[in-house]
Amino acid sequence: QAIRRATLACNCGKVKAEIYQPAANYKYAETTCLQCGCHDCVAYCKAVLDAGSTDKEFRKTYFDPGVPTVLFYDSELEVVQGSEHLEHMKLSARTENRRVFAKCCGSPLVICPDHSHLNLVYCNIVTPTPEHECGENEIPFPAKVLDQPTILLHASSLNSAPTATDKAAHPEMQIVSNVFAPGEIVRIISRLVLLLGMGARGPGCGFSLADGKKVGIGFESIPALMKRT
Repeated sequence: QAIRRATLACNCGKVKAEIYQPAANYKYAETTCLQCGCHDCVAYCKAVLDAGSTDKEFRKTYFDPGVPTVLFYDSELEVVQGSEHLEHMKLSARTENRRVFAKCCGSPLVICPDHSHLNLVYCNIVTPTPEHECGENEIPFPAKVLDQPTILLHASSLNSAPTATDKAAHPEMQIVSNVFAPGEIVRIISRLVLLLGMGARGPGCGFSLADGKKVGIGFESIPALMKRT
């Protein structure tokens, strides 16, 4: 079967990555595309956008009502432009989630869990490759996967609970009302571990941390990283 193709790009276009998804990996992207409404994901995106983006319409695309993401392996992501604009941070020294954004325009790009080859890429920055630009045995990544997340995680303490409009827009989305429910977290992690072992590999190496590059810690690191030369 054909390789699915798409492009990941920041809002100003200075950072670009090519996405190559082998046929063996179609299913995990389709079944683990999720919207996260937890405090960390919502607050992080808002903090990066506040520090570096002035595009109001672009800012809105990160929230629908949670933060929509789609999973890709490192090997499916190849950064082809603008690596010098990438910055990495963690919300605390204890977390295993490294978050990558483009400082050139304040675009959150991807969450990279430590000790994993999986990446949670924000759906709004992924564009399927036009069919006429696809090579032999390549097809565009399906836009419906990006537009129809399968899981919504939201916290009742935040304003991320789905409305009737949200439910109508995403009729097949499974809604989980407590992002801290142990059973749900175990189920999702188990699915990811299984898929990690089953996945086929592509030509990329993901958003790895460059030699000598330091990871910022905490929300307070974002403005400084945005200005780092």
